Amino acid sequence: MLIDWFTVAAQAVNFIILMILLKVFLYDKIVQAMKKREQNIQDRLHEARKEREEAEEEKRQYEAEQRELEQKKEELLKNAKNEARERREELLEVARRDAQALRRDLEDAVRQESESLVQTFREEASRLCLELARRSISAMADANIQEQAASAFRRVLAEADEQTVSRLRNASQKEGGKATVFSAAELPGPAESAVTRAVQEMLGEDTDVQHRVDEELVLGLELRCGGRSLGWTVRDYLDSVSGEVRTLLAQEQLGAKAQDSPESKSEEGDSSEESGSQEHAAVQASAEKLQTRGEAGGE
Repeated sequence: MLIDWFTVAAQAVNFIILMILLKVFLYDKIVQAMKKREQNIQDRLHEARKEREEAEEEKRQYEAEQRELEQKKEELLKNAKNEARERREELLEVARRDAQALRRDLEDAVRQESESLVQTFREEASRLCLELARRSISAMADANIQEQAASAFRRVLAEADEQTVSRLRNASQKEGGKATVFSAAELPGPAESAVTRAVQEMLGEDTDVQHRVDEELVLGLELRCGGRSLGWTVRDYLDSVSGEVRTLLAQEQLGAKAQDSPESKSEEGDSSEESGSQEHAAVQASAEKLQTRGEAGGE
């Protein structure tokens, strides 16, 4: 078989031309398209990687913010609970103090009202007892007792000191030489005359002695010259007893107010017994004094 070298050469040239044409018109474009696509893919991968990194960064930031918010939330809840507990304790303390103050005020009001009622009752009881004593003595005051009261009155005039006599004499002279003798009831004639002579012996023979009745004296006589007076009357002793009783009641009330301290409260029983014994002793002493004066008048 013979080889046609011309044909072979022509085919080789044609092949070379074909390869050149393919390279120029096909392969280069395909390669360029592939490179472009590869570049696009690289770019997209790069963008995707960048977006993923940004997404991860945002995720980390979000998680950090979430953790920070959780911490703040827990801190706020803790602070809110603490503030609520403190506020609750403050309100409870205020309510407790208000309740204690109200209880103290109520106790003080009840105690003061009770003390006032007891004080009023005691004063009224004392007044009634003294008033009963006055009425009883007035009811028993007969002529014999009046004479004895006049005798006691003359003795008081005779025992008066010089200063008292001088003041009464000056007061009588300012009244124009007048003097008034008050008695709880009308004196019998002899007793009235004896009293008149006793007054004139003390103030002067020219003294104008007048006699008046004053039932408030209960029993006894009283010489009055201007603003001066001298005498012996049961009313004075009853008033003295009444004053002593009121003083004791006032002291007892002050002692009750001073018993708010724990020490005074622990001694409340002893002090009340002592106060009661003092009051009883004072009343008994006043009664004995009154009885002694009455016996002296009777003599």
